[in-house]
Amino acid sequence: MTRLIFILLIFLTTTVFLHGQSENKLTGSVRDSLSNEPMEAVSVYVKETGTGTYTRSNGQFSIDLKKKFPLTLRFSYVGYTNKTITLHHNDSLGTVHVLLSPKNEKLSEIVVRSNSLQEKFNSAYTSTESLEARDAEVLPALFGEIDIIKTLQLKPGISSGTEGSSNLFVRGGSGDQNLVLFDGVNIYNPSHLFGFFSTFNNDALSSVDVFKGGFPAAYGGRLSSVIDVQSKTPDSGKLNGSGGIGLISSRLTLEGPVIKDKVSFLVSGRRTYADLFTEMVNQFRDGKPDITPIPRYRFYDLNAKLSFQISDRDEITLSGYQGADIFGFTNDLFKFDFEWGNRAVSLQWTHGFSDRIYMNAALFGTNYKYSILNQAGEFDFNLGSDISDRGIRWNLFIDHLAGHYLHAGAQWINHKFNVGRFKAGSTTDNIAFSAGSSPKGNEFAAFVSDQFALLDHIKLNLGFRYSGFTGTDNFYHNLEPRFGINVSLNERINLKSSYARMNQYVHLIANNGISLPTDIWYPTTEQIKPQKSDQFVIGLNYLLSSSYLLTHEYYYKTFQNQIELKNHAQIFANANLEQEFTFGDGYAYGTEVGIEKQVGDWRGWLGYTLAWVRRGNFADIEGGDYFSPQFDRRHDFSAVSTYKLNNKWTISGTFVYGSGDKAWLPGGRFSLQDIDSYNSFPMVPLYGKRNTITIPGYHRLDVSVIRSWESSWGKHNLNISFYNLYNRRNPYFLYLDSELKSLLEGTNDLEVPIKVTARQVSLFPLIPSLSWNFKF
Repeated sequence: MTRLIFILLIFLTTTVFLHGQSENKLTGSVRDSLSNEPMEAVSVYVKETGTGTYTRSNGQFSIDLKKKFPLTLRFSYVGYTNKTITLHHNDSLGTVHVLLSPKNEKLSEIVVRSNSLQEKFNSAYTSTESLEARDAEVLPALFGEIDIIKTLQLKPGISSGTEGSSNLFVRGGSGDQNLVLFDGVNIYNPSHLFGFFSTFNNDALSSVDVFKGGFPAAYGGRLSSVIDVQSKTPDSGKLNGSGGIGLISSRLTLEGPVIKDKVSFLVSGRRTYADLFTEMVNQFRDGKPDITPIPRYRFYDLNAKLSFQISDRDEITLSGYQGADIFGFTNDLFKFDFEWGNRAVSLQWTHGFSDRIYMNAALFGTNYKYSILNQAGEFDFNLGSDISDRGIRWNLFIDHLAGHYLHAGAQWINHKFNVGRFKAGSTTDNIAFSAGSSPKGNEFAAFVSDQFALLDHIKLNLGFRYSGFTGTDNFYHNLEPRFGINVSLNERINLKSSYARMNQYVHLIANNGISLPTDIWYPTTEQIKPQKSDQFVIGLNYLLSSSYLLTHEYYYKTFQNQIELKNHAQIFANANLEQEFTFGDGYAYGTEVGIEKQVGDWRGWLGYTLAWVRRGNFADIEGGDYFSPQFDRRHDFSAVSTYKLNNKWTISGTFVYGSGDKAWLPGGRFSLQDIDSYNSFPMVPLYGKRNTITIPGYHRLDVSVIRSWESSWGKHNLNISFYNLYNRRNPYFLYLDSELKSLLEGTNDLEVPIKVTARQVSLFPLIPSLSWNFKF
């Protein structure tokens, strides 16, 4: 398979060079003069021929010139000053770099954001959300950490799970059923600090697109959502940077040209300094009796990107990410270390065949692993697991071919797993023990999609994806049809509908679908079938004005081949791990309503979700009956608002409410008598049906005040945030507390519980935070 794809790519790229030459071809790029970001959909018009084209998402364009010189080209975009250049002779044909200036900085932002609402309204895709990195900058932030993934949790249809978590639960799917991509590479665990923060440094990001349903054929491999995170395009004209200092971490980003207009770079880093404070405290308390050292903890992430404009039609981009969390504890008796993290790298080549046809090819790799090391004297043991991917991807884009927008491509991924690794030994007795398994497999896919207008008021999006998985002793393949339609009733109202089938070939082995660093990824095998989902969506878009858009959607989704652990499953050092799994089905349905305003000094959105989700048909759970997973939350409401008072002051606030998640607690107990010589009466809990308890509802108000100013070397802002303003004690988890009574009067011997009460643990009270952010 690898050789076949390699030969195919060589053939295609050779064809590009042989076929793509033209004597009178002009190529170039268009960028915003203020941000230096590439501009998409800029009109490039040739006056003498009456022909033209538009820039692509990377700001580049190419156009054939068939008239004699001189030729006049006009570049235009709504909200920006038109720019005209004249080509006098054939020597002018090369790479043209154009900077467009906003007519008015504030006006241009209004126009661009207004256009984005119009594009969402006109799109044939359903169930999409888009955010720019700057959208997250002005919202209240926990501990001053700007987090675009937490901002996504405020959108309808996306649930956050427990307090402070960056997990995402989308339309009844568990946390592992989200495909999280960073520059096209899968990130398996996109979180720091046990889920409280995401792995994405906001300063290094450009935007994020989320698909909750009606998935484009280019995406696959997960059941519930696609979260496509894009890093910034490095500035090829001048050096600039950004950064910030918060309560628990600092960050710095630099970007600029290596060779102006040819080679540019971006480097971004973030690190927490909590471990510096804990180390100082531990050193101060060292040697004092009855003092337990404070555990040390830190996280970091590093982004790097290098862009090469190697010709007027070719661009090569190398990007990478590395991040990790490191937790440790040391005392006189033992040493404990826990580390987990992600690494990802991609090499992409974009080539333009013509002004309408271009392709993108990529080589990529990613790795996620965790390791737990415990040393006690001369004995040590190590637990861990990891997954590594390497792959190749190719995409072809054909824009506006007789009214059709075609997208085709293929990809291949090699998965390698290290599952349930356990090592133990003693250095003095020369004892060593190890266990675990190392399965592997190959995932492949090919797809084609077409967007076109069937009639003036009907737009269609048709796609087909063929995917499969090969392992040591298995082969699976599936056809995944995709369909979307947009019917415009008038200029303000349209109806949308979509259908999508998705398959998932790698699986997270976790309790209740809640992702933790110690969860295990496992491949499809002969016993473990690919997970499948079918989702149907119908909805309405109402463009209330150029500033307001209302969306209302209904969805129904079925799940097949869902995986749960059996009760009391043994994961580590288990040579027959697959025997610990049980398989079933599920379904989810609900409705989502959203109103958003992206224009003006006051912006924000409202979102509401009403949802149900069930799992069932598991032979070893509840006798096959259907039950609610923990993330079955009936109601979700969010309100987000920002208001720019003037150039110096901005205030923002978010309010969230969620009806309680589900919990599984014992419904009774019994005692064991005469089991030892101490006459003890140990209590054994009795569990009823799963997740029948609804924990108290969750609600929270966050506010922030931002003071902005400029200095001789850059722009600054001071962000003062208040998380959980009215100090609501929201539930983090429940536990059982027993009231004990001695069976012997006047003693504490033979104590037995006489009353058991469920108690709530809360995590975050009112938390003020302060962060200083800057750009230059």
